[in-house]
This record gives sequence, structure tokens and C-alpha cells, in this order.
Amino acid sequence: MEEKRLARSLQARGPGGPWIHDNRAKLKTLALYEPNLLTVVDKSEIRSKAAQGPSPRFLIQLAEMVSAKKTKKTHESINNRLALVMKGGRYTLGYKTVLKTLRKSSAKLVIISNNCPPLRKSEIEYYAMLAKVPVHHYNGNNVDLGTACGKYFRVCCLSIIEAGDSDIIKSMA
Repeated sequence: MEEKRLARSLQARGPGGPWIHDNRAKLKTLALYEPNLLTVVDKSEIRSKAAQGPSPRFLIQLAEMVSAKKTKKTHESINNRLALVMKGGRYTLGYKTVLKTLRKSSAKLVIISNNCPPLRKSEIEYYAMLAKVPVHHYNGNNVDLGTACGKYFRVCCLSIIEAGDSDIIKSMA
């Protein structure tokens, strides 16, 4: 409850300064506030790190946390856009049909899961390069891609022929 209140107060205040002191916390803590990132850090830890100067390890951890948050948001937006395509657009699922749409040059965008076999992936990328079609490498595996498409089976790759109401082609290209 206390964390939600702190998060709301930080969002209402906006990114005024990076360090915000919260008097009501039982432990005297400082909240490090970056856009889309909220981490509560102990005061003694901050003092020791400040005395040493910004260590590369601390900065790397901070950058990883920020990038993880951003990739999660982009992952969610891709899933939302895929759901719109599945509702109102035209698409093909699977390796063979993706190659057929690339040969016919009817595909507008190709999405490949991250655990697609390397030979298939390179062949799809080659056909896409010849057809001048953008390729997006999906962050999840084939099970995640199938779930994002609203299917109960694994999807290695898919091609979008018509996006329908979605703006997925503009955002991925």
C-alpha cells in the first residue's frame, strides 16, 4: 500500500529531481525515480556508492533495469498490435506459407520468433530481403508468439498481408 502511495505521489509530481525523500517510510529510504522506473534504495547503500563514485556495475544494473522495463512495454505493445491484426487483418502462420507470401510479394511484414531454427530464419530473411519486406525478430519463443496470435499452438513465424486496424507495419518498419 505504501509503495502504491509513493508511486502515485511520484507520478503526480513528475520528474522534478532524481532523489525524493519519503518521511513516512519506517526505514529512511530514498526513491530513485526515472521515467517508467521506481526503485527504493537504502540510504547507507547510496552514501557508500556516492563516496566511491558511480561504479560501472551499478550503472550497468540500472541500465539493465530500465531496458528490461522498456522491452516489456514494447513486448506488450507488439502483442496488442498482433491481436488487432488477428481480429481484422489478413495474415499467414507458419514457415511454408510465409515463404509463399514472400515469393508472391504479398507480405507487408514478417515476424520471426527467437527460437526459430537458424537455417529457416536465414532463408526467411533472404526471401524478405529480395521482396523488400521488413522483418521483426519477436522477443519471445514460438509458444509466446502463438499465444500473442491468440492460438493454442506454436508459431515459428508469421507474415502480415493486411494490417487491418493495426498500425503494426508503420511501427515495426
